[in-house]
Amino acid sequence: MAATNNIGRIIQDSFCNGYADREYDMDGAVIIAEGDGWIVCRKENGLCIFIDFQQWDWVRNAVQQPTGEIENLRIDPNKQSLIDKWCEQDGE
Repeated sequence: MAATNNIGRIIQDSFCNGYADREYDMDGAVIIAEGDGWIVCRKENGLCIFIDFQQWDWVRNAVQQPTGEIENLRIDPNKQSLIDKWCEQDGE
């Protein structure tokens, strides 16, 4: 899967659906790198934030406890629509 070119786009939404972990002030961050399942943003204060769009399921044992192994690794199919929403005010 080839990555869409989002490099240079500016995030206009402070909250990025939890994908930026505990960073709730992403407004003004610029996307500086991108891969199939991730982007890196540089915030206005210079901090780089890695946003991972991978999803997976935990392998569970007989009593449904996670074993630490993963299965069904995939990329969130909404990656591009989420980025578009976060950047919707950047002149598009």
